[in-house]
Amino acid sequence: MAQYYTPRLKEFKTGFRYEHYIPSKEVWAKETFCLNESHINIINYVDIQTENTLLKVRTKSLDHDDIIEAGWKESHEDNFKYFKSYRIKGFILNIINNTNNIVITEDSWLDMYPKLFEGKIKNYNQLLDVMEMIGINKAA
Repeated sequence: MAQYYTPRLKEFKTGFRYEHYIPSKEVWAKETFCLNESHINIINYVDIQTENTLLKVRTKSLDHDDIIEAGWKESHEDNFKYFKSYRIKGFILNIINNTNNIVITEDSWLDMYPKLFEGKIKNYNQLLDVMEMIGINKAA
């Protein structure tokens, strides 16, 4: 089952995926942030949400489906008890203990795997940002 968290205002940028709650229908509606009048209202609520806030916003935490959607393929031969591995075009992504602690390395035929990224990636959008920063193109 997917896990969610309340995003901070600084996470919102064009293309950011999030959900907002519609009380009258009792459903969470999926949205993609863009700069228009209806989305600008979010700015007034995101960093001050409480249980009584009318506008509730959440973002799905990074999970297996997001990693696959970003173009990575699960690498079953590299999976171990404490981490899962994914591969894409000469790179390896390891998730440690089913958390969002991630290490991305080059897939080298040598015994050395230079670390390109080590840290937390909270959601799909951040994964795409990290991939772009280190020069990994999303697989078609």
